Amino acid sequence: GNGDCRTDNGYTCARASVGTGCWGDNEFGQLGNGTAGGVAGAALVLFKNGFQEVVAGHAHTCGRTIPGTVHCWGDNRALQVGVVEIKPAVTEPIMVPTQLRASRLALGMQHSCLVSSDETVACWGNNKGFAQLGRPVNGPGKLDGSVLPLAIDVPVEVLAVVAGTTHSCALDS
Repeated sequence: GNGDCRTDNGYTCARASVGTGCWGDNEFGQLGNGTAGGVAGAALVLFKNGFQEVVAGHAHTCGRTIPGTVHCWGDNRALQVGVVEIKPAVTEPIMVPTQLRASRLALGMQHSCLVSSDETVACWGNNKGFAQLGRPVNGPGKLDGSVLPLAIDVPVEVLAVVAGTTHSCALDS
């Protein structure tokens, strides 16, 4: 179809042929309308190009364009929006810094993942305590988080990725 709807933790986003609209809880700017705080009625996301896919996380949102660029907004306290500066509210879509071209997206509570057109899985955001980015949380190579999408060595051909609160799973073809 030409539209879809995603919801999580008190807010909803819907994609249609005329653009993407979000409504509900906007504490961290997850509605993408240039504001943060309170609750808002439906408003268009401030993004001139259309999204092919929109995914809602706990308090952040990401959209994928037809060429495969990823743009995120909302809560960035754990770098899950992909903005280098840790700030609580990113109120408009910002392009995630990666050369990978996304074909699918998945968002957890404080991490984001993509599957690229070549079936690479890459995630960014929080890695503390649960290894959401597929990196060690203790010892050598310990990583607390990343603003850049990090490729994860997945031993299967990947069709899609799904994300839970503090974990992600790859679905094989």
